[in-house]
Amino acid sequence: MPSGDGPTNASRARGPCSSVRNARQRRAGRSSLPYQRLSGAGLRWHVDCVRRGQFCVKKRSQAPPTDLEEWTRGRWSACWPLRGCLYWVVIPGEPGPKRRPALVVSVAARNRLADDVLVIPASTTLRVAPTHVRLRKGTGGIRGDSVLKCEQITTLPKSLLSESALGGPLSPVLLEDVQRGVLRAIGVAID
Repeated sequence: MPSGDGPTNASRARGPCSSVRNARQRRAGRSSLPYQRLSGAGLRWHVDCVRRGQFCVKKRSQAPPTDLEEWTRGRWSACWPLRGCLYWVVIPGEPGPKRRPALVVSVAARNRLADDVLVIPASTTLRVAPTHVRLRKGTGGIRGDSVLKCEQITTLPKSLLSESALGGPLSPVLLEDVQRGVLRAIGVAID
């Protein structure tokens, strides 16, 4: 039983993280706060906590959005790659440092917590194959007609991805086509 003279472990766990407490103590004489203002949400989240995948809310508690539409409305700021969005990547092992777009297909929790992400590279060499998914110019922010090569799904460190997505997420129909392409590539029978 805790004595009434100090905070319990449970109340300490619900309080702000140590980075926020330290920032509050250093705030005198410091003009910039370590918070990121989220437009439209009225919240300030501690930037370092968001990067670590922890949502330390200063004003009021609100869960982070779970679907891509809320992220892409411009109200939220993600410090990790988003599933269904295209990013510029540098794929190691290719001759020369060639940048190419790639689709992030790993789930949001993995993207937030792991050091790497699952991606499918895109190519402008348009060949018809059962494991290729065609993207028209402008889809997801891509510059020209391309194909996603689902047979080349790979993991890449987050450091090899661009900081921001090329555009918004792909449509659910295209993402289903990508899932079918990956299943075909690993030999799973699909309808």
